Amino acid sequence: MRSSLNYNSLKTIRERYDELKKAEPRLRARDAAEKLCCTEAELIAAGCGVEWVWHLDASSLMKWLPLVAELPGWMWLLRNDAAVLEKDAVGTRLVSSNGHHRFEGNGFCVELENSEIGYVFYASFSDRLPRVLQIFDHKGNAVLKLYLKNKGVAEKADATIRLFKEDAPEHLDVVEGFSAGDATDLSDARELPVGSYGDLIQWAADSGESIALTARNNGGEMRVFLVPERIKLMPDWFNILDRGFNLHLMEPLISRAACTGLNGRFDARYFKDNGTELLSINMPSESLATL
Repeated sequence: MRSSLNYNSLKTIRERYDELKKAEPRLRARDAAEKLCCTEAELIAAGCGVEWVWHLDASSLMKWLPLVAELPGWMWLLRNDAAVLEKDAVGTRLVSSNGHHRFEGNGFCVELENSEIGYVFYASFSDRLPRVLQIFDHKGNAVLKLYLKNKGVAEKADATIRLFKEDAPEHLDVVEGFSAGDATDLSDARELPVGSYGDLIQWAADSGESIALTARNNGGEMRVFLVPERIKLMPDWFNILDRGFNLHLMEPLISRAACTGLNGRFDARYFKDNGTELLSINMPSESLATL
């Protein structure tokens, strides 16, 4: 379905967003986009929720992102319908770029699918997070966001990215709908309890064992390697709130779980009702005894 605001101007979206925020000042961008029947890409393109925004040439992303990613102070965020991974990055570098782009840093890696990148924006965000870089697919769905926490390098990032600014369009030709990836064949997998992620992650925290958490969407994948420490349960949400890393998992959206691979380690995989994978956890096989 085509966004109802696509062929109105971005100015119209901004006006309606400002009205909405007056009524609901704590509304997140994703929820605001849903209420306005537009996409997150259209919101940021219209300058909603930011002081200023630069429209960037998506095809030139790899000319400057490796340079900017090396700067200290970025927090990398990837999400899908149910899972959000947030990782404070140090020493991030591009290690491969052949159809997809792989970045590696301190205990994490991110892969971007080049053909899925549709829109890129860079904006002044807030005093605490002075800059944000947002990458979207062709449907206007968020693929990856980078939030800059280090004010001291904002000018250096600005100087690099400024070279790739484009004129702002009147509207974005996107379609509505969230892309979470393709359905997965589980014919040979072992079923797990839907809520088993909590027991497995708690086992890793108690035993001091390292695990890998992976979340995917239509355009990217983030994997974080860690020994979880601080687990916090909230209504409908399972959270890891460690220093330098957060996981937020919306529990009601998980409808199926299965594990694959049992040679020393296995992947516990969690799915939405349409079969798309939301989160996977790579675990030592002995943790299965907790289920």
